[in-house]
Amino acid sequence: PWSARYRELAQRAAVQRERRRSRVSQAETEAAPLWELASVYVGEQWRGRGVGSELVRRLCARHVQRGGARRDLYLITLEPTCGWYEGLGFSRVERQDLPPQMGLEVAAGEAVSWVLGNRLVCMRGTGGAGEKVR
Repeated sequence: PWSARYRELAQRAAVQRERRRSRVSQAETEAAPLWELASVYVGEQWRGRGVGSELVRRLCARHVQRGGARRDLYLITLEPTCGWYEGLGFSRVERQDLPPQMGLEVAAGEAVSWVLGNRLVCMRGTGGAGEKVR
C-alpha cells in the first residue's frame, strides 16, 4: 500500500539512523571516561557527624583502588560548599579545564544557580593514583 516515494524516503531515513548510530558508537568509544562525584546529600539528623565526609572518602578510595587517579574525579557544586570539598582533597578548576562531557551539565547548572542567587563551582580531585584519601 506504500508508494514508491514513501519507500524511498523510509530507506533514506533507515540509512541516516544507521549512520547516526555508527557516529554515536564511535564517539562513545573514543571519549575518555568521566568520573563525577554527584549529589552528595546527608539527612539533617546525620549532618555534622562526618557521614558525608566518610562517604566521599570511601568513594574516592574505591576509585583509587580500582586503578583510577584522584585527579580524574570531578564535581560541580555551589560556592558555599567549596570549603567542605576542599577539605576532602578537591580544588577549584576553571570551566575550560573540564572534560567536554560536562559542558551541558555545567551550562544548565550555571543557569539554575544564577536563578537561585548562587554561584556554580567546578572542582577536581588532587593528587595521583597512589595518593591516600584524607
